[in-house]
Amino acid sequence: MTDFTRSVPPTVPEVDKAIRGVLRSLASSDCDLGLVVRNAVAGGAAVATAAALTVVEPSSGGAVGVEIAHAYGFQREMHEAIAQRFMELNPDIDVVLRATADNYETLVQQTRRDALVGELADVMFHGFNRIQLVAEHAVPLDPFIAAEADWNALGYAESAQALARVGDAVYGLPFAVSTPVIYYNADLVAEAGGDPDMFPDTWEGIIALSEDVDALSDDIMGGYMDWTSGANWEFIALIGSQNGAM
Repeated sequence: MTDFTRSVPPTVPEVDKAIRGVLRSLASSDCDLGLVVRNAVAGGAAVATAAALTVVEPSSGGAVGVEIAHAYGFQREMHEAIAQRFMELNPDIDVVLRATADNYETLVQQTRRDALVGELADVMFHGFNRIQLVAEHAVPLDPFIAAEADWNALGYAESAQALARVGDAVYGLPFAVSTPVIYYNADLVAEAGGDPDMFPDTWEGIIALSEDVDALSDDIMGGYMDWTSGANWEFIALIGSQNGAM
């Protein structure tokens, strides 16, 4: 990663512009994950912006520099494209993409380590179910949201903002939402007496059908839920669908 310095500390208006840029940039993007704005102090001001790009040298003239951290290598091209567009619209802000974390678990561990030594990235893309773990290092977005006269027009529904709310403050913005799906073996469903074209639409019906499928043979598993995916986010999604919380 290229190490850059700022020849001119960012001013409060520059910081405001950077954070507001993140709101508008994300609102116009079809991308993935959740955003957490980091509390990175530079020249006495918290700097935050959006997007990410491959390592770049900061432009001359004291441009505001921003470092981005995210997980999953298959998303890097997406972040690069967003960053390129962001910097074209904001030429006075340089964006640097840190090395990609393998997954969200690794990114959380990296975040905690960086916090201990004062090397947090300015913006990080975390899963929604990690927000509580990293909010203590983040900048609340509420003042910037309140300053946007046309905030509602950007498309951030209150329910979406609630995904990154800790206590009374919003610490992130939704970048996309993953949805659990059910898929099944139509042949086994039919063999167990079910109708593949009329799959049960209640949990009671699904569980009963899975038990019938399971009873077909000792080497057949009637149903399975991916418990280990992304810190059990699918289980957390089930709890949330019933108005529960963890």
